Amino acid sequence: MSLYQRSFTESIPRMPEFWIDSNIFMMARRGVFAFDISPRFWNHLDNFARSGRVSSPIEVYNELHNHFDSRDILIRWIRVRSDSHFEVAADPVQNQVTQIADYVIERYSRHQVDEFLRGADPWLIAHAAVSGGQIVTNERKTDEPNPNRTTGLMDCKIKIPNIGYFFGVSTTSLTGMLRGLGVNDL
Repeated sequence: MSLYQRSFTESIPRMPEFWIDSNIFMMARRGVFAFDISPRFWNHLDNFARSGRVSSPIEVYNELHNHFDSRDILIRWIRVRSDSHFEVAADPVQNQVTQIADYVIERYSRHQVDEFLRGADPWLIAHAAVSGGQIVTNERKTDEPNPNRTTGLMDCKIKIPNIGYFFGVSTTSLTGMLRGLGVNDL
């Protein structure tokens, strides 16, 4: 590939169809898609990430690093794939995170907001909103309680599907993503 072709290709933003949450990597690693049971699953993720169909924000990478020991097989796997599987936020995504932060600050109690904004969830929602992709997560949309009468704020865990819904982002399960990608040979 010539220098011209490489720089042109790199300037085209990737628009993944699916944005994978930390809990999907954790569940897969511990469950039926464990590395020693289903290496094809991990090979599929590699291929789909390289082709730009799946990705995760770099904040998901950081969450996983903070959750597991550096010798863990998942950490070793993501470490060598940090450039191909994880995205750093461009300006439109950062602007979207600001909108998401403003939205949750207006509606939820401070400690719930702080926990939500510390993690990868707002970045996941922002990347999906900007790219038009779906979020792959184990979280489910919930009915939120009525706001506190005194503060007017909700004191419940902030869920990706609830916030995503407000910003026009849909969520799916790991099974939904695999079907959407046409994977049928695990």
